[in-house]
Amino acid sequence: MKIKFVHQYFHPEIVGAAVRLTELAVGLKEKSFDISVLTSFPKSSDKKIASNEIYNGVLIERTSKIWFDKKNRFGRIFNAINFFLVSFFKVWNTSKDTILFIGSDPPFLPFLGWLINKIRGQTYVVLVFDIYPELAVQLGYLKPNSWFVRFWNWLDRLSLSSAKAIVVPGKYMKGNLLKKIKDEGAHSKIWVIPTWENGDLVQPLDKKQNWFAKQYDLLTRTIVLYSGNMGLAHELVNLIEAAEFLKEHDDIFFLFIGDGGQKKQLVSLAEEKKLTNIRFLPYQPSQTMPYSCTSGDISVITLKPEAKGLCIPTKFQTALASGQAILAIVPKESEIADLLDEEDCGIFVEPGSPEKIAQSILMLHQNPALISTFRHKARKVFERKFTKKQAVESYAELFRTVLNRNAEIAYHLL
Repeated sequence: MKIKFVHQYFHPEIVGAAVRLTELAVGLKEKSFDISVLTSFPKSSDKKIASNEIYNGVLIERTSKIWFDKKNRFGRIFNAINFFLVSFFKVWNTSKDTILFIGSDPPFLPFLGWLINKIRGQTYVVLVFDIYPELAVQLGYLKPNSWFVRFWNWLDRLSLSSAKAIVVPGKYMKGNLLKKIKDEGAHSKIWVIPTWENGDLVQPLDKKQNWFAKQYDLLTRTIVLYSGNMGLAHELVNLIEAAEFLKEHDDIFFLFIGDGGQKKQLVSLAEEKKLTNIRFLPYQPSQTMPYSCTSGDISVITLKPEAKGLCIPTKFQTALASGQAILAIVPKESEIADLLDEEDCGIFVEPGSPEKIAQSILMLHQNPALISTFRHKARKVFERKFTKKQAVESYAELFRTVLNRNAEIAYHLL
């Protein structure tokens, strides 16, 4: 079976979606699927990147080298449009028996599948990590009833309705997509496949054996760790405000690792408040990640109320695999809040309550036995529900199902 991944980010990028899709592509290749990838050139790399390369048996084809700063809104828009247009002409030459597996980055990329399907009859599957334009509307970047949002929603419904299958990482996202598509047959073709982590790479590690924790003086204090994208959908200002409540507790320290749209604001806020119990570090190289993500005691997962049911933080599975006690600053009726309630591997506080967040951190700090219990349970939950092996098998089943449906349709047309 031939499958072509189409997504703006892939190996050697170190952002979460790129890492997960690279692992998935290699995992499916190991199951004898014929996998190829169409992606962009990485924005930065310490080595020369070829237009075409083979990575662990997967053929990677890259589009334009033109890149603008993705922290700039217009830069992101240009990068997205450029990737869409170049991908259209690249995909045009794909054999018709290849299933296109199209990600939602850039958010309007699934429309590429609809175009190729209508012109050439190509089968495509859509992976939705974030539901747009609803997420942009909820975060205040687009007006809900503007012509642009209505047009985008129309394109989205076309793209999703014609897909053979749609993958989302959570049940609340599935519910929102069903409301969006308004198609009676959509329920059966939306697959909920959670995001995963590589449990062989990321494993619990005693901080005394962790060189990263030693290097950054994280051994003798309770470390509240936020690691990953500091994007606009995450409730992070509350965490800085919680750090202010705890600034007199020298044995509690906040470590932020990563980058994103909020980082500049967060750094400025911490400086304005003169907080010495916070440190910011950039994204770490892939070889450092197993050590950086296990350098904390309490791992923080955040999501703004406006983003509920529209996206799920992928760092959650990483925190579980790392064996960290989870502190989730997330809304009720979200996948993460539900799981913490079911599995008792951490606690959650609703966004908007920095004092309650601080109280929760202090409570955990004063109860090291509870932290230890949460840490142990977190890894067990990961092993039961979120391993790479489980995810790859779920995707393999999905693509086999799509192939069988195509065969049935072809048979009835004879």
